[in-house]
Amino acid sequence: MKTQIELEIDGNKLSYTLAVDKSQIQIGRSMASELPLTKDAGVSKAHARIFLFGDSVQIEDLGSRNGTFVNGAQIRKAHLLKIGDQIQIGNTIIHSRGKPASEPEPFAAISGLTCMLPVKELEDSWKAPKPETTQVAQYKEQLQRFQVLQQIASSLLDQDEPGDLFQHALNQIVSVIPARRGCLMMLENDDLAVKAYWKTGQGEAASSADIVHFGNTLRRLVINEKTAVLTTNVQQDSKLEGAQSIILQGIKSVLCVPLWNGDKIYGLIYLDSYLSESAFNRDNLQLLTAIANLVTMKIENYLFINELLKKKAMEKDLQFAAEVQKFLQQPRFPDIEGLESHVFCFSRLELGGDYYHCFPLPEEQYLFVIADVMGKGAGAALLTASLHAYLSSMTCQGASLANLMAALNDRIFDQCAGNMFVTLFALIVDRRHDLYEYCSAGHPDTILLRSGGETVFLKEGGPILGILPGTPYRAVKLESAAGDLLLGYTDGLSEIENAAGEMFGKERLAALLREAEKSGCEQIGRRLLAEIDRFRGEVPPGDDMTAIILKRS
Repeated sequence: MKTQIELEIDGNKLSYTLAVDKSQIQIGRSMASELPLTKDAGVSKAHARIFLFGDSVQIEDLGSRNGTFVNGAQIRKAHLLKIGDQIQIGNTIIHSRGKPASEPEPFAAISGLTCMLPVKELEDSWKAPKPETTQVAQYKEQLQRFQVLQQIASSLLDQDEPGDLFQHALNQIVSVIPARRGCLMMLENDDLAVKAYWKTGQGEAASSADIVHFGNTLRRLVINEKTAVLTTNVQQDSKLEGAQSIILQGIKSVLCVPLWNGDKIYGLIYLDSYLSESAFNRDNLQLLTAIANLVTMKIENYLFINELLKKKAMEKDLQFAAEVQKFLQQPRFPDIEGLESHVFCFSRLELGGDYYHCFPLPEEQYLFVIADVMGKGAGAALLTASLHAYLSSMTCQGASLANLMAALNDRIFDQCAGNMFVTLFALIVDRRHDLYEYCSAGHPDTILLRSGGETVFLKEGGPILGILPGTPYRAVKLESAAGDLLLGYTDGLSEIENAAGEMFGKERLAALLREAEKSGCEQIGRRLLAEIDRFRGEVPPGDDMTAIILKRS
């Protein structure tokens, strides 16, 4: 199909002939452009183009420096160009004076050609009255179409499973559109998979070996360009030269439309016939497009409900995981003679990755653990539960702290295959001998404030758990004295930022401990949280925040 277009610049009129696949009007500063604007510095070398798309004239910006404007509004993609529109390119004003695109001839009269129309235009043209028909005839024709669509829509409402929906929809289609063969295909990982098949005389019982081998040419037109295709002679049409898989089957007529909504393509519906010219017509193409819209809406409805059910199931799983994680957390540490303690834990999400616990050991010893699982959600919660189970089992075996950490590292590596990691600080408080023994696995430095005023950062141990299997860990023993104050924390506390992007840091934590060392552990915790809130201002926490505070009395 061809059409004439007329443009006007400064009173000068320029005429052009456009065809769907043969020509365009490129506008730019380059002399190679069909409409060169060499004297306008605001025009890019290849600025915009005007082309024919289906029955309409379109204008498209080609990534110009200063943009293309139609009637004062900048266009971001292909835009319908109408008579009287004002185009601004750089400092040049162009007026569209062309005649409207000519109406295509009735398709049944075209031999050996393909009709390719954007689906949206096809839908709009179906609603528009045909100039050669009377108002009564138009009404009867529309009524007949709507009755067919209503019947199909009603029948689709009863289909709940996708497989039943696809086959039922295809059976309805071939009942109103004469075809020898048809199939409905869905996109799965960028490949088309046949979901329903129909063949004259066989229906859905057709052999899978007879399923259409879909040509790449037709796929590109339908899927990539969202185009409805109708051809009455595949073998003689130059536009479908690449569709060899269809040509080799002796097929002459093809109807193919996408299953789409907006920018989302779900698949396509394909019909074919050995007959040419009289097999399909433009009305069949319009009707198939409308039916495809009904099927697409049903598909989207099914996908939405299915996704909603999955989401509810996931929320239920997350709720269960959160309850398990809450069960593992001690609201407060056990009472230990001569040792005051306090703990707080705030998760940024429903499921956090921070963990703490106190395990009683033989001979008045206690193991305090604080850890940060690198991850969030159900995966981190499950690993936290595993971590608790491992520690509970290992503490009953009487292993040394260094060996316990090494075994824990191997267990986590085996479970997570090097994909999830844990930072952990472990401290054994020996009440009988006034000793601390600690080991850090890549955890933020725990702060020990001695009663004499010395600040010690506890960092010895080994790498993060779950990275290097077979790694030895080193445990360090320290004397414990009355008045010693210890703060173990996760990085969500030390790395919290203010509006200027500055982190709180371990030095501020240490300074705060020195200022509040005369206070009780719970009061220190409250003061610490208040100072953190003051520091961050309106900046929300970026991670979970957990701290354990111990003080020898």
